[in-house]
Amino acid sequence: MKRLVLDTNLLILWIVGNLDPARIGGRRLEAFEIAHLEWLNQFTGQFQGYVSTPNILTEASNLIGSGNQQLCKGACDALAEYISVLDEVYVPSASMLAEPYFAKLGLADASLVALSRRGDHVLTADGPLYGLFTGYGVRIHNFLHEVQITR
Repeated sequence: MKRLVLDTNLLILWIVGNLDPARIGGRRLEAFEIAHLEWLNQFTGQFQGYVSTPNILTEASNLIGSGNQQLCKGACDALAEYISVLDEVYVPSASMLAEPYFAKLGLADASLVALSRRGDHVLTADGPLYGLFTGYGVRIHNFLHEVQITR
């Protein structure tokens, strides 16, 4: 089964952008435009399922906020719905400590390596992360290289 894992920033774009496209370009979504969301929606439609780690989901939840602090109305509910349909893979933090990229990335991004090694497709909007991963031979797609925005 062809499965996709979104890095934290793209997960926030996907959830918040689809709930309230006017938020794109604002807080937490400064780097994105509507065309990015449109491309992301098309890209995610190619996959039969989604996969993530507790690290990525926790980071996304913290950045989306809760209650009156949510980036947009319904964001927490949308994240909960996403979590209910994906395969959540626990990657022990201790297993990532010995990896050469851990100190440069932190737990959430380092957990992407474990998912990629399982054969899942990783999509990131983080250029330095993409460069580091490709240097370690990790299969990863760079969102900002994929999306062609014409201005």
